[in-house]
Amino acid sequence: MFARIPPDAPLFKEHRDPAAGPNSPHIEIILFSLGTRVQAAVGLLTPQSRGTVKIASNNPLDKPLIDLGYLTHPFDLLAIKEGARIAKRWCEGSAYEGYITGFLGPDPDTLPEKEFDNALRSGAQTWWHPVGTASISPKGAKHGVLDPELKVKGVKGLRVVDASAIPYVPTAHTQAAVYVLAERASDIIKASW
Repeated sequence: MFARIPPDAPLFKEHRDPAAGPNSPHIEIILFSLGTRVQAAVGLLTPQSRGTVKIASNNPLDKPLIDLGYLTHPFDLLAIKEGARIAKRWCEGSAYEGYITGFLGPDPDTLPEKEFDNALRSGAQTWWHPVGTASISPKGAKHGVLDPELKVKGVKGLRVVDASAIPYVPTAHTQAAVYVLAERASDIIKASW
């Protein structure tokens, strides 16, 4: 299920809305059964935190230095709290009456803020939407790995056409965005030939 954080949520007093548009979701909630239990997993589709990938040395066989940067931007913690509240409201609906016996995991309405934040940080993980490790950037920009034609800056004859070129996590599953990128790349490559 995709959901938007309500526009009057307190976090929007401190942070701008990062969604792609007024109907774009902020949160994805997946409900799944674990035997006799129903569990809701909350995923943030509009993260503001940014990680890094850097080379460790001039040896190409050395593993890169990866900092995932999960939950390093305050918006992300606040948004996931709102997502947990949305999931709770959903599970409190009449369709689940008699099936839901409690709320597992960190509850933003019962745990102290610091304890909730620590629980989120210790359990955060990706939902298979990683992007941006070879980010595209505007023509002439100093930042980013790729130019607007998906060519690696400073390298001749190399383009990157995968989710790593997408600079921000799309407010959806990334596969559709990769298809669009690949179609655009094929047009760019055909035009250059």
